[in-house]
Amino acid sequence: MSAASGAEVELLDGGKAKVTYKGVTAMADVAVVDGTIRFSAAGLPALSVPLPDSDLLPCAVDATVVAGAVLASCTADHLPDIVLRAVGTVDIPG
Repeated sequence: MSAASGAEVELLDGGKAKVTYKGVTAMADVAVVDGTIRFSAAGLPALSVPLPDSDLLPCAVDATVVAGAVLASCTADHLPDIVLRAVGTVDIPG
């Protein structure tokens, strides 16, 4: 998150983060909106980090913020070509 947002970001439980940007540190609310993870904190500009796109995941991403991580998941009945090329073919039980 830090490299992608340009700020120092520490993810916390409950949809919160500690964000430091240009020497200012604040607690931020974290939300997943329209394919991005958004950090909103008083006194800091809004920061956004895009979620993986359809090249990697074949469905809409559901994301949850937990301490130290963003858990991203989706449910699909097929794997995108980029994943198949990386891991080989896989039979998914139907």
